[in-house]
Amino acid sequence: MEPVKRVWEDAANAPTDPPTKRQSQDPAALHLAVSPSLYDAPFPFYRRPAEVGCFSLDGQRCYHGDARQLRYYNPPPTEGPSPCFDLRDGYRDRYVRCDGSIREGLDHLLKWVEGNRDRLRTEGEERPISADFVTWRGHLTKVLTTPYEKQEGWLLGVSRFRGTFYISEFETPAAQRRKETQPEILKELTYMGYKFEQYMCAGVSLCSRHKLIKWWAQSFLPGVSRIVAGYRSPDGTVVGLETFETMKIFQLIRGDEGCWKPAVCMNFAQAFLAHIKKVVTKDDPRSPGSQPPLLSLTSPHSPAREPRSPGSQPPCSHSLAPTPLPENPGVLAPSPPALTH
Repeated sequence: MEPVKRVWEDAANAPTDPPTKRQSQDPAALHLAVSPSLYDAPFPFYRRPAEVGCFSLDGQRCYHGDARQLRYYNPPPTEGPSPCFDLRDGYRDRYVRCDGSIREGLDHLLKWVEGNRDRLRTEGEERPISADFVTWRGHLTKVLTTPYEKQEGWLLGVSRFRGTFYISEFETPAAQRRKETQPEILKELTYMGYKFEQYMCAGVSLCSRHKLIKWWAQSFLPGVSRIVAGYRSPDGTVVGLETFETMKIFQLIRGDEGCWKPAVCMNFAQAFLAHIKKVVTKDDPRSPGSQPPLLSLTSPHSPAREPRSPGSQPPCSHSLAPTPLPENPGVLAPSPPALTH
């Protein structure tokens, strides 16, 4: 069963003075450096988000503008035997796979925005909504972890409409290949993560340093204070649980050589949002059915870049830059006509 999807309001506006010093509009200004050392500065101001609304998606991915899918957290007893949750339960006979060809993009989020614009509009402001950015938490999680990401690339599309920037994700060619060739065991492991959520009624996945940074990023952004992790046996049974305090996760790896730093992640995210405001300058008052102008930003580790010989330096290994849009973008951009009235 799908968990409730929450909509958050970040009370702090997107910053306009990132740690990086590039302010000119020359071609170099279209690139944003991602080297961690450039963002190793004091933690930027970030106000705890406030919830302004919610919506739910049922098992068929149908939208409901309420909290009907919200569940109470129900942990097992702390004493006694292990919980023995069977994470494989239902995979073979009841699991309904989603249609991977359907690109939902921001559709569900925009549907909530369309029906709740009064909650997002500041009195006296002419914009349809007062938010600077509309995107999913998962997209921002990827942005936060970019300075330390060495494996997976990402591709984001940005469209500006009446002063608000809408950010959604494309599937990179590498991600498409991984999905098409994904072995059955990886599909089952993915299912196990969702099954653990179902057992615990919590919105976290089933401890390496790299896992911890993603746990921290996706929990810190919306103000989730605790993370519950499940440890499983090879046969897919949960044998133990552990609770992490989100604000204390960094302390677990603080002494490790080359460990990630929360301040670096947040300073980069601040610079990234400011970068979008500088390079996506054309507003999009498009007519219904027309294709909006979009800007693609690809991460430095995305295999979509030109091939290189072993040992050579990638052409943009330490920067983000505009790239051509892929064909058949699918559902990426918002539907501005729904926000014009």
